[in-house]
Amino acid sequence: MRSRRLGLLGRAIPWLAIGAVSWVSSIPAASLPDLSRIPGGDKWLHGAVFFLLILSFRGWRGPGRELSEWLLPAVFILLAFAVADELHQSRVPGRVADLADGLADAGGIALGALLVWLNGRSRIR
Repeated sequence: MRSRRLGLLGRAIPWLAIGAVSWVSSIPAASLPDLSRIPGGDKWLHGAVFFLLILSFRGWRGPGRELSEWLLPAVFILLAFAVADELHQSRVPGRVADLADGLADAGGIALGALLVWLNGRSRIR
């Protein structure tokens, strides 16, 4: 019973995380912290969030799944979400759709996927 609950939790975590990111993306710019004092601050934040999102997908197809069953689909889901999120932000007061933010999102996804893949390869050997 416990492994079933953990399996359900693992499947829910990425979708809950995406929901949280969507919620934060809906907050008007005036209500957000100013990251302009940090060089590239918002880009680092975008990359870090999407890096964590790809890691959250580990259990989304159920426990014990092979990389080939979840990693590439998760990458495509998150790339689509990154585009949708940027378009959504263009409709939020004080926010804009920014190609550089989308590239930072993609960079976080790519880095996370690469690390997951390398970790998975080292376990096979």
